[in-house]
Amino acid sequence: MSLIAAALLVAGGAFVGGWLARATRKVPELPGHDPNGEPEDGGDALGAPSKPDPFVAFPCRLGDVVLASDGEEAWLESAVVFSEEVPVLVLFLAPNAGADRAVLARPKPHEDLVWLTAAPHLAEASNWGPSEEPPSSLVHHGERYERLRRLPLSAERHGPSAPDLGDVVLLAEYKSATDRRLVAVFAGTRVLVWEGRMLGPGLYEVLPNHSP
Repeated sequence: MSLIAAALLVAGGAFVGGWLARATRKVPELPGHDPNGEPEDGGDALGAPSKPDPFVAFPCRLGDVVLASDGEEAWLESAVVFSEEVPVLVLFLAPNAGADRAVLARPKPHEDLVWLTAAPHLAEASNWGPSEEPPSSLVHHGERYERLRRLPLSAERHGPSAPDLGDVVLLAEYKSATDRRLVAVFAGTRVLVWEGRMLGPGLYEVLPNHSP
């Protein structure tokens, strides 16, 4: 075999070997993408993680309309989400309901809603100071209310009419013998109070908001 033929044979073998190595090498996948090109973590097109939906565990959400069985209704325009690492309560606000309506909701499987109306007169009459401990009981309209819970919570506003309560609040909930409810939120120098009643399953209907 001539030297030229031998050189050509060696070069050809090297070329074929390199081609086979490239053909069998696994192409690395881009991190965080599925076969359809969507980020696996639910992020945007640039890979930034999206913020969790704070209302996903609740029986209603912003934009929904809640219809009570007595004909009252509330369009949930804004909300304050109260959290202990994860959302544990949402106070939905419906200022267009004509009575400073609010709806307090808990995560599922709880489906009861607290149907509320703002009661600024109660906060003033009770003389609750910004640093006072919520009383264990109180009397309102001749009814005695016992405190059910007292919770230090973080607060996050959603929507145009949600009050600015700061980052941390103290929330107290009260119940009367007739199942009436009072909800008081202590936020810095402010005390906000709502009064109302419970709405169990079958006593209200949620009309979902289908806007994108």
